[in-house]
Amino acid sequence: MTHTFAVLGLSPASYAEVSAKLRAAGYNHAFDSEVIDMHGIGIVPEALVVPAAGMDFGAAIRALKAGHRVARAGWNGKGMWLELQVPDAHSKMSLPYIFMLTACKNQVPWFASQADVLAEDWQIVLD
Repeated sequence: MTHTFAVLGLSPASYAEVSAKLRAAGYNHAFDSEVIDMHGIGIVPEALVVPAAGMDFGAAIRALKAGHRVARAGWNGKGMWLELQVPDAHSKMSLPYIFMLTACKNQVPWFASQADVLAEDWQIVLD
């Protein structure tokens, strides 16, 4: 099977770091000579890497600020998530705020509970 891909040149140090992390994660099949075939592999800033056990609240806030939606694994409703809304010139709001998509598909303002702030099961929601 033939496919095309874009080539991104990296410094030797960056290539070595990416290569080591992919090999450590079991992606040996992604290597073809000196080319790393990244099909199905996403690269994000290290601050957004989701640990196996989930993220804490601080990491969830950083993910929101980076433009991602987040949710807790422990929430009962399915399909619920949070998003940061940054007002523009046409908004009625003047400061950024967090809103939630509820299980009933309503968008409402969201405020963190103590349980949410202390939870370590936050996840990035992929569209």
